[in-house]
Amino acid sequence: MKQTTAATAILAVALTATGIVAAENAEDEVVESQVADPLVHLRVLRPELDVTAVRSAPAEGLYRVEIGAESFYITADGRYLIAGDMYRIDDALSNIDEERRARRRVDMIRSLPDGDAVTFTPPGGAVAAVNVFTDVDCGYCQILHRSMADYHELGIEIRYLAYPRGGKKSETWDRMVSAWCADDRESAITDLKAGKEIPNLTCESPVARHYEIGVASGVTGTPAMVLPGGEMLPGFVAAAELAEMLGLAP
Repeated sequence: MKQTTAATAILAVALTATGIVAAENAEDEVVESQVADPLVHLRVLRPELDVTAVRSAPAEGLYRVEIGAESFYITADGRYLIAGDMYRIDDALSNIDEERRARRRVDMIRSLPDGDAVTFTPPGGAVAAVNVFTDVDCGYCQILHRSMADYHELGIEIRYLAYPRGGKKSETWDRMVSAWCADDRESAITDLKAGKEIPNLTCESPVARHYEIGVASGVTGTPAMVLPGGEMLPGFVAAAELAEMLGLAP
């Protein structure tokens, strides 16, 4: 389970992802108008927090408060704030919040325009595809890219989404914009990940859009793989291990 210190740290910095709208299940109905009073104490103590939504929670007497990419639970009287994921206990222990995050990742990635990702498809065609939030200057991202033939041999398509870890003011951001603006984006990404320089270019690139979705998805480092069901795998995952997770026959 998550460390509560990590969750409270999110409260301290009040991360927000603007412009991101994700579909929720019917059970996650927005109920802010019904529970405005419980938030009064929180907003007085921490007025800088950007509460994006308040929704019903599966447990009676609790509401889910969304602040950026993170969720917290608050009691109906507004006196107790719970940091951490909620688990459902039935035949197994199920992380309700991670299930919700997975659905949200799928919805956000599906909302991207066709051709937004830089896609590396196996020569013989793909049998599965994963989205990877990547940073061209990240060492493990470079290792993943050098392993592309291994993924392709198992029929796995790699779809890169931009996540420059240093943010909008970093040199990596500018390099990734240049790659997405290049006529041959696949070659540009490959060159950057090999430590080569490419021409500086600007255009209406999707880098900012990808970065916002990454923040809203809970990306904290790169590479971060998003499986078809929305599960996120932080760090480098070798081709054989990934194929096993995707249920591909050896």
